[in-house]
Amino acid sequence: MTSTTPDPKRERIVVIDAGLVDTRFALIDASDLIDFHPAGPWAEPEPSMTGRVYAGRVTRLLKGANAALVEIGLSEPGFLSAKRARTGPPGAAPVRIERLVHEGESLLLQAVSDPRPGKGAHLTRNLTIAGRYTILAPNCSGISLSRRIGADAERTRLTAALSAILNGRTGAAAMGWTVRAAAAGAPTDVLSRDVDRLLGQWRRIGERWTRGVGGRLDEPADGLQWAVRDFIPEDVHGIQVTDRAAAAALRQYLSDTAPHLSDRVQFASAPDDMRQLVADAVDRATQPIVELPSGGRISIETTAAVTAIDVDSASASPAGTAEQIAVRVNSEAMLEIARQLRLRDLGGLIVVDALRMREASSRKHMIDAWRRAMFTDPAAHRVGTLSPFGLLELTRRSLRGALALRLFEGAVRPAPLRRLRFVVGDLFADIRRVGQENPGRRILIVTSSDISDWIDTHGAAAYGALSNELGFRLERICERDWPARRYDVRP
Repeated sequence: MTSTTPDPKRERIVVIDAGLVDTRFALIDASDLIDFHPAGPWAEPEPSMTGRVYAGRVTRLLKGANAALVEIGLSEPGFLSAKRARTGPPGAAPVRIERLVHEGESLLLQAVSDPRPGKGAHLTRNLTIAGRYTILAPNCSGISLSRRIGADAERTRLTAALSAILNGRTGAAAMGWTVRAAAAGAPTDVLSRDVDRLLGQWRRIGERWTRGVGGRLDEPADGLQWAVRDFIPEDVHGIQVTDRAAAAALRQYLSDTAPHLSDRVQFASAPDDMRQLVADAVDRATQPIVELPSGGRISIETTAAVTAIDVDSASASPAGTAEQIAVRVNSEAMLEIARQLRLRDLGGLIVVDALRMREASSRKHMIDAWRRAMFTDPAAHRVGTLSPFGLLELTRRSLRGALALRLFEGAVRPAPLRRLRFVVGDLFADIRRVGQENPGRRILIVTSSDISDWIDTHGAAAYGALSNELGFRLERICERDWPARRYDVRP
């Protein structure tokens, strides 16, 4: 496997920083961080419940809420609304929950959200099983295509190719299928393997359901499998992985799912440089102010009800008329806002207060730029028009939950506390670096009590593996008086 140090300024790359206790997936385009996902160890299943398939039993009907509580083998029962208790295409008229399910009934369900404190996961009977190129909806019918596949000729080709594939497999054509954006340009044999993989997963789920297996029925995907399915784009120039074993596993998995991408997997010979590159970009992505190339800036403030984004000319060049300055700054802002929404994974109602423009053509130019910038966002969204008060509105569905909530505990400002898993991930990376720079010498590790406790509780095996890798040269001291999240590593 090739060892190389990439130049992120010249190419679109995926960086997979595979540590001992965490993995960080980053999509970088022309030195800009486009998407970022922090997760657990790469070989472990994704912790999110979203998408998991469960065998459930209705325990109680909530007629006032037109919903049901369903036992799925977790500490809290799941919540099944009447809307999601219907199978197949949504009906025109509302239906009462008691007409759809009854207490004691066994159901095949899928989680559509993670549980919250004191509340169970939201569930649906309309299952979907996602592959890299297609999505299987067993309770629906017909073929649909991603709106991001724009060319009519390609849409026609993909529809015909998928129809031929399904007609050659018993029962496949009777179910619902969606062609994902990644399938644009994909050859028929690649689509065929993706379809077979999904049909195999659905068959195994059905077999477990028939045998009366309780709890989770689908097969957990590890971090690398998730990345292949939902994170790595087709037009990626390189996939840089900071761990040799993870790089080999990813290349092997890609050779079956997306063979044309397998030779783009490379071991990052300078993982510390890649780690710092991503860390700097993520730090900027958690700040409320984003500077624009023209000298303008945008301010992003998120509340429980709405995300408000303000466009400010700030120190923008005064060259041109006020209208020209507004058009220039607003055009830059639309591109940057679209990038920040995806990177920060902000959901719900988003309101943008752009610079005022008098000309109707200028306003149309801005709205068109806004729609073009949002077109490549993989999250479901709806872009509104300019309101009478000069505001742009958008609704967006968060894919994985706001980045700030995944990285930090509690409020992000004024004093954010990073989640301990990622702090320990940085600590272990620093230990490895110092150990490699000082061969044969003992390494002293001093940490605050919260870090020490997390290692003892959750990271003991990883710490032992790191100690073994460095020849058992580690000495760890806990300073109970140190502030949270503090550590020091020195020879």
